[in-house]
Amino acid sequence: MKTTERLHAVRATVLGACVAAVVASSASAVADDRKPAPASASVDPELRKRIDAAIDRGSRWLLSQQSEAGTWGDFPDGPYFFHAGPTALTCYALLHAGVPRGDARIQKAFDFLLAQPLRLTYEVSLIVLAVEAKATATSDLLSKKYAKEERQLLAPESEWLKKATEWLLARRIGDYWSYPGGNGDHSNAQLAILALKSASRCGIRVPKDIWLELAQHFVKWQEPKGPATTLVLDRGVDGKGYSSVSKKPAQARGWTYDKPCPMGEAYGSMTCVGVASLVLCRSELSGSSRFAGKLATDVDDGIRDGLAWLQSNWSIEENPKRKLDYHYYFLYGLERTGILADVVKIGDHDWFREGAEFLLAHQEPDGRWKNEYGIGSDLVNTCFALLFLERSTVPVTVTTTPRVDGK
Repeated sequence: MKTTERLHAVRATVLGACVAAVVASSASAVADDRKPAPASASVDPELRKRIDAAIDRGSRWLLSQQSEAGTWGDFPDGPYFFHAGPTALTCYALLHAGVPRGDARIQKAFDFLLAQPLRLTYEVSLIVLAVEAKATATSDLLSKKYAKEERQLLAPESEWLKKATEWLLARRIGDYWSYPGGNGDHSNAQLAILALKSASRCGIRVPKDIWLELAQHFVKWQEPKGPATTLVLDRGVDGKGYSSVSKKPAQARGWTYDKPCPMGEAYGSMTCVGVASLVLCRSELSGSSRFAGKLATDVDDGIRDGLAWLQSNWSIEENPKRKLDYHYYFLYGLERTGILADVVKIGDHDWFREGAEFLLAHQEPDGRWKNEYGIGSDLVNTCFALLFLERSTVPVTVTTTPRVDGK
């Protein structure tokens, strides 16, 4: 069976299960006095079919770009060249698209990745994410149910993860991470934090002190004040068919790239970083006696106000307050934020449906998403687009049981 046919077959099975679950949950609510809310547009079967077709086209294009060495090309960014990063990012996107971990092309790429020196925060973090995806059952990656809740690592992958985690922890500059010679920035920090969370799910202990310091950092570096507003969050429909919508007074406060954010200088992609980072920190600190009182309240307030900033400055067509600069990077950041914050709508906006419709309208006939503005590449844009459509971020509610096999 060809790769594309296999992906369609697996996705059809998963889609059928999702539709059945929606029907079952609606049926179970009939006996209740309350009328169940309609299912979110995010699980609309017609939209799902269009998304699956787009993911298949994008995956085929990515696979066509692999070199004979098993890699995907360098990504130039100023004075740096990311040799391993594009390969790790592509593997991560392809695994979430349903390409089996045993596929020869994936195996060849990982042979390359795990042989690379630990060199740059971006590269190492992306490889960690790809290793966790490879250790996760394809059915879990596609269904997002994580029913098996297991990470099946090979012994060399487990050893590499331990070294990579130690390297990332030693690589911090003050509270966060940087490029070589830099003073630290939230973009490098977000990838490192995602990688540490992945390592934690794979059974590698990350000290609580690290999460405490990161939580304190993002609280401190958020805008100090913002316009008063009412944050409206829709968490969708629960298993009994009831909707959950909350309204909270908030201040619209965001983050910027590499400093405590002056009022008015926050922008979309970095505000997504701030919200997602605080949610990840909170998930690792929950239940700790050291995470209580003012810090816990400040973290909750920071998440609330960051989401309020996104609501107040909403855009899918551009990176809010930065126009088209790093637009697809922002969309992937929005996906992480929506999944980690566990919301279907921010204000009136179904973030997934709106983002999916934008991406479906802008996919090229050959399956790629073009980079038409600023630093970037078609390859990286396509990966970010696929990771959004795949809803690739693992929710913080997922707990796992790592298992290490032989070679």
